[in-house]
Amino acid sequence: MVKFNKILAVVCASTFSAVLAANSTDEYGKDCKDIEEFLSQYNLTAERCGTDADNQVDFITIEGDSINQKVIDKIGSYSTIKEVSFRGIKNIPKKLNLEPLHISNLSFSEKITIDTPDQPVLSIPKGVLKTAKSVKDISFIDYKISQNNVNEINSLTNLVNLSYYSCAFDKGIDYSKFKNLKKLESLTILGTSKGVPFDEMSKSICQLKKLEYLTLECEAKSIPKCFGNLTNLKSLELLGNNFKALPEEIGKLTKLKVLGLTGNKFTSIPAVVGKLTSLERLSLTDNQISKIPSTISKLKNLKDLFIAANKIKVIPESITKLQNLEKLYLNSNLITDIPEFLAKLKKLDSLDLSKNKIDAEIPESLNELTELISFELDGNVDIRGKTLSNANLLFCSYNVGNNKSENKLCQEANNSCTVKDLQYC
Repeated sequence: MVKFNKILAVVCASTFSAVLAANSTDEYGKDCKDIEEFLSQYNLTAERCGTDADNQVDFITIEGDSINQKVIDKIGSYSTIKEVSFRGIKNIPKKLNLEPLHISNLSFSEKITIDTPDQPVLSIPKGVLKTAKSVKDISFIDYKISQNNVNEINSLTNLVNLSYYSCAFDKGIDYSKFKNLKKLESLTILGTSKGVPFDEMSKSICQLKKLEYLTLECEAKSIPKCFGNLTNLKSLELLGNNFKALPEEIGKLTKLKVLGLTGNKFTSIPAVVGKLTSLERLSLTDNQISKIPSTISKLKNLKDLFIAANKIKVIPESITKLQNLEKLYLNSNLITDIPEFLAKLKKLDSLDLSKNKIDAEIPESLNELTELISFELDGNVDIRGKTLSNANLLFCSYNVGNNKSENKLCQEANNSCTVKDLQYC
């Protein structure tokens, strides 16, 4: 695992906190100042401390080398705190009791620096996690996960959200009690491919009937048929694995709105995808797909379609049946033409055809896309004709400087997205 992925994981995992921080007052409230002063006694800092509308502390990130029970008790004395994050804590006492923390969100993460080791080194002693009884949302970033950790997490029966980012799991862990998390609605395992026995874990995952959001990156070769039993799923993202096919049972997921299969080994879009008629977002970026099948036209609710970095040569006209489509990303393929019929996608706001093999004129019909905000054509062979003059267009690129015939491309005088160093028509 690389440090970039670790940093990305930290950013993703802390998005919720960042939003809260942005909405809090610019200056610390009295509670935050008191906590910061208290933490300084133990060489700890309040890396982030946020307040609610009444200027009372509601979340905090504590950073340092060591934590102790006095710190836990102090934080627990503030009934308004709902989220606590520990960052870079190397020394956690074996008898640390988290029960005084009446919080719903808890996270443990490494402090990411240029010297951060590639493999996780931080760990949580036996007996600590089982005391976090009030927690509903728990996440681990760059931590070593042991059998004891897994057992104690499985005892937190109020858990709704569980996330592992760039963690390292000990070998031989028994995940059978994972099924005890009956209230779990969201499970994320990213950047933890090594040491995770996917087949063993999936048997328990398939028994989590309330699961609505499932994101996995485990380098597995096949998707379990029992995933079709998770009929409450709204989002299924199986990223960076070795999957080549979807089991027919996936067609039972009638509530699914998001299907992410980025970074796998699909050579075609599975026919079963056509049964997922509630889909609003489909991502098949970075696979080996050469054709967009007509079955995709059955996805009447689809808003976002990402099939970048594949081997597609032709955009089929059947795609125009996706009348709710807003974003179409087909960059980094082998497409040679820009079809006029794309103008029929009236709700389209983003169209990315960059890094293809396009040697064609821009269809003037695309000016009919009144919602279009972004139009990308960089990295092609030869773009000719007139640039678009759509009133709402803000971001545009036309391969300027790299076209074979620069004098055959010009821009309209009255357009909302002007192109530097391009002649006017």
